[in-house]
Amino acid sequence: MVKIIFYILAIVILLTFFFFGGNVSFSEQWPLYESLRNTAAIIFGVMGAWIAIIYPKALTNILKSRDTKDNAVEAERVKKLIAPMVYSTAILSIVLLVGLFAPVLKQIQLAKENYVLIRQLSFSMLGLLTYIQLWSLILTLIPCNVAQGEVQKGKAKREALDRKFKPK
Repeated sequence: MVKIIFYILAIVILLTFFFFGGNVSFSEQWPLYESLRNTAAIIFGVMGAWIAIIYPKALTNILKSRDTKDNAVEAERVKKLIAPMVYSTAILSIVLLVGLFAPVLKQIQLAKENYVLIRQLSFSMLGLLTYIQLWSLILTLIPCNVAQGEVQKGKAKREALDRKFKPK
């Protein structure tokens, strides 16, 4: 159900941004692309650091291909952290390519003649990439929630042990 809603929203965003994008010049769009690039880079870096710091054992076991039940659980946790990194990497790649090809397109006569269509396509891509980046940000919250739950469980266990063995 979540996937269906995700795809429906993606289509709505594409169509809406395509419809309104013809009036938004590329010089107005480019700062938004830059912000998107910066956000993607930050998410990529933070999630990579988080994997290395919080799950170093899991990362080592995954890379060494040790197949145990514990490793499968840890691999699933790491996988949830990797998904936002994959999305951010794709976004970074696309934004870099847009920055590379935009000046070239400005030199091509066919693109000059169809500048409104180029703007619409660019703006709809910007909207879709931003939507995917927002989804990526939401995915970063899931491991945070899991980690918070684990911390609370650990705290509850310590408190229970303290109550049980506390001298009276």
